[in-house]
Amino acid sequence: MELLDSPVTEIRTNGFVTQDREFQPADVLIYGTGFTPTQYLTPLKITGLAGTDLNHVWKDGAEAYLGVTVAGFPNFFMICGPNTNIAGSIVYMLESQARYIADAAGLLSRPEIRQISVRRPVQDAFNIDIQGRLEKTVLVADSCHSYYQDPSGKVTTQWPGFMYEYRRQMRRLKRADFEISPSKTEKPAVT
Repeated sequence: MELLDSPVTEIRTNGFVTQDREFQPADVLIYGTGFTPTQYLTPLKITGLAGTDLNHVWKDGAEAYLGVTVAGFPNFFMICGPNTNIAGSIVYMLESQARYIADAAGLLSRPEIRQISVRRPVQDAFNIDIQGRLEKTVLVADSCHSYYQDPSGKVTTQWPGFMYEYRRQMRRLKRADFEISPSKTEKPAVT
C-alpha cells in the first residue's frame, strides 16, 4: 500500500493519472479535500454597504453578532456563522438561529421597514466578550494547534459557553441592537 498526494488529473476505472501524466493503479481512491472551518462562506462574494466585500471584512478573522449577522451587511443573516459551534447538539444551536432569523424576517416583512443591520458597537462588544472568554480555554493554549483557530490563532469556530446561554441570548431579536431603516414610502415623523 502506498499513499500518493500528487495532484490527480484523471480518474479511471482501475486507477488514476497524476499531474505528471503517470498512471497509478488503485483499488481505492480517497478523495480528501479537507475543509477550512474558519473560512466562513468562502468562496461566496457577499457585498454589504458601499460595496464592502465580506471576505475582506473577515480577512483578520470572522466575526458576527450572535454568529448570525454582521455589521454593515443589512438584511444578511446566516446559520452556523462565527463562534457558534459547541460541544453538544448543533441542532439545538441551529434551532436557536432559525428562530432568531425568523424574528428578523418578520420585522423585515413590515411595510414600514426597509432594512435592519446590527450596530457596529453591539457586534464589537459581543466579540470582545467572546474572545475574552475563549482566552481562558485550552483552545488558545500555545500547545493547541487545531482547526478551531484561524491562521492568526484567533478562535472563530467555538461558542465559549453553554448551549442554554446561547439560546437565551437568541430568544428574541432586540431591536435596540439594530439600525432600522424605514421604507422609502414611509413618511418621516413630524416633530
